[in-house]
Amino acid sequence: MTARAKILLVDDDQDLVAVLHTVLEKADYEVFSALSGAEGLAQARTQKPDLIILDVMLETEHTGFQVCRELKSDPSLRHVPVLFLSCIRTKKGGWCPRGCGVEGMAADDFADKPIRPSDLLARVQNLLQRRPGPS
Repeated sequence: MTARAKILLVDDDQDLVAVLHTVLEKADYEVFSALSGAEGLAQARTQKPDLIILDVMLETEHTGFQVCRELKSDPSLRHVPVLFLSCIRTKKGGWCPRGCGVEGMAADDFADKPIRPSDLLARVQNLLQRRPGPS
């Protein structure tokens, strides 16, 4: 029997976290969450997730960009795919293409909120299938 993939959700919207948690658990993923950037970094370091879903606009001391930068600079976590999930286009009129962030420390994918469960699951599956192993 293979282990279920572990997914870390990092978002300060508790309602969204609850919904995404349910969607991912029903798809047979092991899911845990953090409501701040600092908590997300701590969870990533202790739980060793297979994928991280990260809000860009966290209302804490760490933005999603900062969290992603720290994750991608940590040798034990840099191989973990990061999916930015944000409403930045809606709220700020901005655009965050795939690969946004500092060169070499970018997220692996970007999706707009709200997201259909089927779209989220397709992105998750794609990222998990192409993730490299730890280096």
